[in-house]
Amino acid sequence: MKPVNFSSMLSALLFASALAAPIKDNTIQGKITDWPAGKTGEIRLVPRVNMFGAGTVVATAAVDEKGQFSLSLPDAAVLEKVLPASAEKWNVVTACHAWDGVKWCTNELALAPAARLNLFDLQAFVGSEQLRNVKLASAPYADPAAGLTRTYLAFAPAAVKVTGTFTSSNKSNALSADWNADLSAGWSWLTETYGVQDAATGVWPVKVTAGDLPTPLNYTLALLRTKLDFEFQRIQSGSRVGGLITAITPGGAAERAGFKVDDIIVALDGRDVSRNSSSLLLENLSRPPGTTVQVTVKRGDQTLTLPLTGVGAPVNEEH
Repeated sequence: MKPVNFSSMLSALLFASALAAPIKDNTIQGKITDWPAGKTGEIRLVPRVNMFGAGTVVATAAVDEKGQFSLSLPDAAVLEKVLPASAEKWNVVTACHAWDGVKWCTNELALAPAARLNLFDLQAFVGSEQLRNVKLASAPYADPAAGLTRTYLAFAPAAVKVTGTFTSSNKSNALSADWNADLSAGWSWLTETYGVQDAATGVWPVKVTAGDLPTPLNYTLALLRTKLDFEFQRIQSGSRVGGLITAITPGGAAERAGFKVDDIIVALDGRDVSRNSSSLLLENLSRPPGTTVQVTVKRGDQTLTLPLTGVGAPVNEEH
C-alpha cells in the first residue's frame, strides 16, 4: 500500500486511500487543518505521556505557515533508549478522573510473542510555545461519537500481536477498549474506532486494530484541557460543602488569582456547584487554555469570586 502522502494543495480535510500498517518508508506527510494561520513551527515526536521514555524528543519536522509538514520517523537504533524491555505484558497508562481529582489508570495488555513496544505522540510548537498534540482522525478532533476513528503511532522492532481490554473511568469519556492489533515490525498506525455509547453506563465501546486508516483523513490539533494549579477534594461537613482546596502550586495561576488553601469552591460562573462530585467539578473546571472562569469560594465568613485563567498542560487522557 502507498504511504500517507498529501499534496500542499489539499483542502482542510485530507483524502487518501486506506493504508495498512506498517509505514514502510518511515515518512508521514500532511496538513494540520487547524494550524494557526500564517505561523510557522515544528512538530516533535515523543513517547506518550507516562509511558517509557516520556518527554524524549526522537524526531522533529518543520511546519510551514499553511500547517504542512513531512516527518521522517527514526529507526530502531535511534529509539533504543525509549523502548521498554521485552515483555509478554504491556502496561498502558492514562489519566482518568477519580472522586478526589485525577489519578493515573494502568491497564495490562498481552503481547505475543514477548516484545518491545511503545506509543508515540506528535507535539505541535510555535517557537517555544507548545500548542497541542497533532492527531490523525476521521473528523476534526472532538469528543467521542459513534463511528469516530483516531490513530496513534506505534513502534515495535519485531512483529507482535496486542490483545486485551483497556478500561478508563474518566468521568467525561469512560470507555472500554478491545485491543486486537497485529503489528508488523517497524512503525505502524494503531486505529481506534468508537461504537455506540451505552445509555445505562455511559461507557463508549472502542475497537483498537492495526488495520486501515480512516477515510477521509484529517490531521488536527487535539483538545487540551486547562491545568489546575491547585488540588481539592469533596467536603460535606455542616456548612462546609463544596470543593475544599487542599494545596496550591506556588506561583501558579490559582495563587496569582488569590486562592488560598482551605477555600471551598461553591460556584462557577455564578452556577452553584457545591453539591457536585469531585469528578464533575473537575470536569467543569477543565476549560480550554486561556479561558477564564469566575470561581466563587467560601473563606471563613466571606464569599469571594475570583477569576481563574487556566494554562495548557500536556495531560494525556487517551489510551
